[in-house]
Amino acid sequence: MGAAAPAPSRSPASPRPRPKRKPATPRRSRSAPRRRANLSTPPGGHLIPLAVGRTAVAVRQLPDSGAIVRLTRGRAWIPVLGILLIGIVALNVATLSLTASAGKIGQDIQTLGQENSVLQAREAQLLTTDRVQSAASSLGLATPSTADITYRDAGREAVATAARRLAALSG
Repeated sequence: MGAAAPAPSRSPASPRPRPKRKPATPRRSRSAPRRRANLSTPPGGHLIPLAVGRTAVAVRQLPDSGAIVRLTRGRAWIPVLGILLIGIVALNVATLSLTASAGKIGQDIQTLGQENSVLQAREAQLLTTDRVQSAASSLGLATPSTADITYRDAGREAVATAARRLAALSG
């Protein structure tokens, strides 16, 4: 049996054939801004994105600054962390106190709503039809029947008549 022939080695002179690429289709780049439909920029509105961009650059470079690197590798880092933790605790205490006062306000709102309901029930009881009719009859007033109730047309003549009558009463 014969020895197997060694596999031919690739030489650097014969590069691998590249797969064919699809023809380039025009694509919108992600960095290109989208057009907006005629939105007018308010006066001074172009300054806000500029300020945000500058702030982002300053914050991005902050961790690599020499002062921060020296601070985090030295002993001064412990008091800085302590101050930051005290600040977080203070914010939590302030948040809890605001939450407690909001709860108290909510409870006061509920109590006032209940009192309002009681007062509305008393008012409805005092203004019942029977009670009003008995008070009116004690004053000598009569309740008209539905056939006696008529409505007036408020034309120009009616307005002029009403104005004359009011003038006669006041004069």
